[in-house]
Amino acid sequence: MSGIRDLDGEPVVPQYICIHEADPRHGGTAHPSFSIEYVPAKYVVVLHAKTAMKLPRTVISRIAVKVKDVEEGRSLARLAVLDWDNVEAFYTHLGKVYRVRIGERKVVGGLNSLTIPLAIATMNIGLAALSDVYERKREALIMSCVGFNPMHISSIFICEALVIGAISGTLGFVLGINSYRLITLPQFRLGVRQKIEPEWGITALVLSILASMVGSLIPAIKASMLATPSLIRRWKLDSSILKRKRGNGENYFIEIPLEVTKENVVDFLLYLSGHLRRCGRPYISSEWFEDVHITGHEPPKINLYFVHKWSGGRVHTVNRLLPAKSGPRHYVFHLESTTFRQVPKESSMRQIQKTVSVLRRLILRYSHDYRYKMISERQIGRFHIERVKV
Repeated sequence: MSGIRDLDGEPVVPQYICIHEADPRHGGTAHPSFSIEYVPAKYVVVLHAKTAMKLPRTVISRIAVKVKDVEEGRSLARLAVLDWDNVEAFYTHLGKVYRVRIGERKVVGGLNSLTIPLAIATMNIGLAALSDVYERKREALIMSCVGFNPMHISSIFICEALVIGAISGTLGFVLGINSYRLITLPQFRLGVRQKIEPEWGITALVLSILASMVGSLIPAIKASMLATPSLIRRWKLDSSILKRKRGNGENYFIEIPLEVTKENVVDFLLYLSGHLRRCGRPYISSEWFEDVHITGHEPPKINLYFVHKWSGGRVHTVNRLLPAKSGPRHYVFHLESTTFRQVPKESSMRQIQKTVSVLRRLILRYSHDYRYKMISERQIGRFHIERVKV
């Protein structure tokens, strides 16, 4: 009987608890010790179950059951393990032995540890999107010229990030599932099993798309501002105009929300004067400028004068653009515009609106040309400065 092995590979003979007496004199411990050993085969007696149950202090240590099919054996093993403490069950199926027991398992969850990788991925996508925005400035300007508003331009970059997030999330989930097979090779000895559920795939895809969209939010706003005036260039005529009577007409003072350095004041006025001179001619264009000239040499005494006319006499304003100091080395501009026709206030406001709108378009164009360094000192030198004594 000592040579017969059970399903778990151990001998079928029963076990007993061997007590070792304490003997400190021979290097033993001060307390008795215990060990579990197999009963020698010569002391094993085979009895019928009913007869064995009549013996005193009978302990059931092992039960062998023959079942009809594997499902019945599996259910019986699970019931035995769940109902009795410290019990293990074994059953066989197709030449394999299966062990059923209540034990411990290690569960590793990565949801809480995703914060740092998500933050890193968001910043990487944001940097890539920001670089893409700077490389596609001219494309954003073209989209603005063909009628795209800032929301459309921002949506294009956000949609690109959404596609990147969807593709990267799908590929990452598929590669993660397949790489588990490589990690679980015998030489790696990974102690956890992979948990694959449809919900986790959807979660990975949503997190990837969310990280991409959050990372591209600031670059998308930056892209929309490339072709539109920033907050400093916005003004409202109703609140920025100061009106003052002057002769037969009315004199208006408008703050132009453009700030330039002291070195660029002359260049800016030269730029405006050159474009105003080329902006249409009478009898050819419906809008033109006359008497465009610059007085003074340097800020704050340098001024730009021009007369804005419209066919039919609907707009006729005499204007003076003068710099005003706003900091140690920065200047802003004020437009002094005068209307000479005895017209209602609403008509005067429309005339000023026309002039300010033209000036605003030139300011935006100057900002664009200055940003791309399309104005050089050679081009500025071609402008003719008319010096008129005040």
